Amino acid sequence: MGRYALRRLLQSVPVVVGTTLLIYWMMWALPGDPFAGRCGERACPQDYIDAMNAQFMLDEPLLVQYGAYMANLVQFDFGLTYNMVPVATLIGQTFPVTLRLALIALAVEAGIGIVVGVIAGLRRNSYFDTLVFASTLVALSVPIFVIARFAQWGLGVNLGWITPTVSNEATWAELIVPGAVIATTTTAVLARLARTTVAENLSADYVRTAVAKGLPRSRVIGVHVLRNSLIPLVTLLGLDLGTLMVGAVVTEGIFNIDGLGGLVYNHILRLDSTVVVPAATLFVLIYIFANLLVDLLYGVLDPRIRYE
Repeated sequence: MGRYALRRLLQSVPVVVGTTLLIYWMMWALPGDPFAGRCGERACPQDYIDAMNAQFMLDEPLLVQYGAYMANLVQFDFGLTYNMVPVATLIGQTFPVTLRLALIALAVEAGIGIVVGVIAGLRRNSYFDTLVFASTLVALSVPIFVIARFAQWGLGVNLGWITPTVSNEATWAELIVPGAVIATTTTAVLARLARTTVAENLSADYVRTAVAKGLPRSRVIGVHVLRNSLIPLVTLLGLDLGTLMVGAVVTEGIFNIDGLGGLVYNHILRLDSTVVVPAATLFVLIYIFANLLVDLLYGVLDPRIRYE
């Protein structure tokens, strides 16, 4: 397994290089002046623009700029923003908040989506199954920003159960409702996948064989059905960890959460690639790590899977 993990890590190097180069090119190709408005109402002096271009190598070709960025990145040097603020400081302040938000959303997704989906799969064509189908359809149809606004108004303004906006500390308790809002769509997808997977496994030959042998229903479901049903669910959860972090921009804005998504969005508007590219690189690394972890969990869930 160790050799497999090392091989996967080596295979991820081209993925990191390719995705970061694409993001770097997209920021480089955006029209506009990154120094517009940085000197107040008047235009920035040419000497200032020349000095900034020289410091950030903006006059150099794209590949030269990207090569310098990657050379600094392997030394864990994220550089400075155009406002001369260390990028590592900004990411260090906002990343923990977004990570807490994503973990809460992932816990909500796993706790509700798997349980509801499994019960619906075990009780096919029942009233509960129909209710799950209808509720997941509604969750997939309503945009996240509508759910976020409704939760903010209903639970915060109207009932007073939560604060309408999250404080600067962004504690775990304050992030429960925003995390649940972010997880709405992914929970519905997971519940449907769990329902379908369990229903299919109930009709599998190995399940019928276990029943014919006289095994208790609890053992048939707990050992044979659920264990084999978890593989696609774990795959989806691993992918959703990165998706929930990247997709938190809208919810962070509505609940006034000082997270990484809002940081990236604001610097995209400012054409400041010094923050966008390192943050995007961090998201790519999270996706790669989550996928590697999921692959390793396959061997735990299914003993037939072995890595060499």
